[in-house]
Amino acid sequence: MSDFKPLHFNSVRNLLFYPHWKKESRMQIYTSCWFQYFGPGRIGISRGNPRGLSAGYRLYKKLAPTREILRECKEQPEYRRRFFSEVLEQLDPQQVLKDLEERSQDGLAVLMCFERAPLHERNWCHRSMVAEYLQDRLGIEVPEWDPAIHGDQKALL
Repeated sequence: MSDFKPLHFNSVRNLLFYPHWKKESRMQIYTSCWFQYFGPGRIGISRGNPRGLSAGYRLYKKLAPTREILRECKEQPEYRRRFFSEVLEQLDPQQVLKDLEERSQDGLAVLMCFERAPLHERNWCHRSMVAEYLQDRLGIEVPEWDPAIHGDQKALL
């Protein structure tokens, strides 16, 4: 029995540009804020990380915005356009998944940056764009970690 299955395509673009089979990942991926999730599987996708942060996290700078994007883009539409074109579209989504699996802990990857939830039109963050990218390119749903649903990770410290 094969552990490969067809990729679920969410758009015509995916069908045209990503027409391949993917190996099913057993890893669970979430997004969160450095100040709201403290458990296993933390992977920093921000340009930096908070001072005094407890050990137990890994970094994956390929998903971080560039200094130029952070400096020059103050409004979400321009930031979004540039982040997708200058960062995400330059990456191979299958390699990103492989890299995240290598950095995960016990099958859990929580992509971390600075903006606190809840995220919305006025409080937006690149991690939601990374989640959208993984959903569009690989069919992997990446929800925001919600302590009310998933548990409070402060107890793991």
